[in-house]
Amino acid sequence: MDGILVSRKAKAAAHLRRHAAFYLVGILLASACVWQLLSLRGFLRGDTWPAPSVILHQLWHDLFHAPSEMGDQNSTMPVIKHITLTLAKWALGFTASVIIGASVGFSLGASRTVFALGYPVVNVLRSLPSAAVWPLCVIVLGLSLPSQISVIVFGALWPVLLSTVNSLSALPQEVRDSLEFMQLSRLQRMITQLRWSLPGIFTGVEISCSVAFLLTITVEIFHPGNGGIGWYVFSATNTSDAPTAFAGLLLTAILGWLLNTAIYQLRRYVLFWEHGAHERPRPVQALLARLRRASAATLLSKVTDPRLRQMLLVNYVTAEVRQQFGEGNWKLRVLYNELKPYIWPTELRQFGDKPVAMLQRDIVIEARVDGTSALRPILFAQSWIDLSKVSKETNQSLQDGRVTLGDAIMVGETDIRYEDVWYRSVVSDRLGRVLASSGSVETIQRCRKILIHGVPAVLVHEYVPILLGNTTVFV
Repeated sequence: MDGILVSRKAKAAAHLRRHAAFYLVGILLASACVWQLLSLRGFLRGDTWPAPSVILHQLWHDLFHAPSEMGDQNSTMPVIKHITLTLAKWALGFTASVIIGASVGFSLGASRTVFALGYPVVNVLRSLPSAAVWPLCVIVLGLSLPSQISVIVFGALWPVLLSTVNSLSALPQEVRDSLEFMQLSRLQRMITQLRWSLPGIFTGVEISCSVAFLLTITVEIFHPGNGGIGWYVFSATNTSDAPTAFAGLLLTAILGWLLNTAIYQLRRYVLFWEHGAHERPRPVQALLARLRRASAATLLSKVTDPRLRQMLLVNYVTAEVRQQFGEGNWKLRVLYNELKPYIWPTELRQFGDKPVAMLQRDIVIEARVDGTSALRPILFAQSWIDLSKVSKETNQSLQDGRVTLGDAIMVGETDIRYEDVWYRSVVSDRLGRVLASSGSVETIQRCRKILIHGVPAVLVHEYVPILLGNTTVFV
C-alpha cells in the first residue's frame, strides 16, 4: 500500500513539473478575476486598488502614447521608449558585471596566491549595499548615466564573481593533474578550466541578470532624469496615480520575467548536456554549421595540396585516400589502440556519462605524395569510440586494428551521421615527430563527431600537414 501511495505521489509531482507553467497562468488568471470582481463589487477602492482591467488599459495606452503632452522630455515620450532606455542601461551594466565578475573570479579561482591576496578584499566590498554606493558614485561621476551604470555593475558582479571562484575551486584534482600531464599551454588550460566551470558560472549569471534589472529600476528611481521604467513608476507615485503605478509594476514584472527566461534559454543552449540532450537545437546547429564552414574555408586555403585539403572536407576519409592516391599507394599505421584512453577531450562531455568501454585509436595514414616509392605521413587521427554504441562487428574490427575507422563504420553500421565541430590551425613539435618532420609542424585540425542512430558514438580529431608546393618538406 505504501508503495502505491509513493508511486501516485511521484506521478503527481512529475505531472506538476511538466505543467507548471499552465498551473501558474491559471492561478494568476484566477487571482485577477477575484481582484476584478472585488473591485466591481466595491470592496476595493479604485483610487488605491484599481481593477486589473483599468491597469491593463492604462498600460496599453501609455505604451504607445505619451503620458502627458506637457512637461519635460520624459513626460512626452511613450513608455515603449522608456523600456528601450531601461533595457539599454541593463544591458550595459549586466554585460560589464559578467565580464568583470568572471575575469576577477577566474583570476582568484585559478591561483592560490591571488586568492589569498584578493578574496579578503572581495569579502569587504561585497558587504556594501549597492544603495550605499550611490552617493559616492554621484560625488565622483555626477548625477548622470555613468553613475547609474556604476551602481548596476557594482551590485550585479558579485554573483558571477563568487560562482566563478567556487566553480574553479571545485575542479577535481584529477582534472588539474590531467591538464599538467597533457602539457597544454597556459591559454589552453585556462580555456579547459573555463569550460569545466561553466555550469557554476551560469548560475551566477542567472542571479546577476535579476540583480542588474532590479538595480536598473532602482537607480532610475534615484535619478529619474534619464528616463526609464523607474521614472514611469516614480512619476506615478509622485502624482498618486494608482493605475499608472500598478501598470509600471506589472511592466517591471513582465520585463524581468522575459530577461530571466532569455538567460535561462541561453543556459539551455550553451549547457545542453545538463538537460539530457546530445546536441544543440537544430536551427542553431544549422547556423553554426554554416559559420564553421566559412571559417574552415579560410583555414583550409592554407593547405596547398588539394588532395590533403579534400581529406578534411569529406566524411569517408579512407575512400578519399583510395581515390586520390590509389589502392596500393597508401598504408595504415596504428600507433595506439587501447581501451585505456590517455586523453579525454572536453568534447566527450557531449556523449553523456563517462562510458565504461571507451576505445582510443591513434593512427597515421601514409601515402606516396610525390609519386616516389617513399611513403610519407599525410594524416594523423585520434579517435574515441564508445563501444557500447556501435555494433559487435564494428567493435571487433576496431579492436583488431587492421582497418580504418571509416571502413569499420561503413561496413558495420547503418544509421550514420557526421557533424563537424570545429577547425583550427595547430603548430606542434609532438605532431612533427608523429608526421616524421624534423621539428615543429603546422597542421590543420578538424574535430568532428559521428552519430550512430542519432546518438554521439565517435569523436575524431584529424590533423593534416600543410605542404609546400611539390616538395616533401612540411612546414
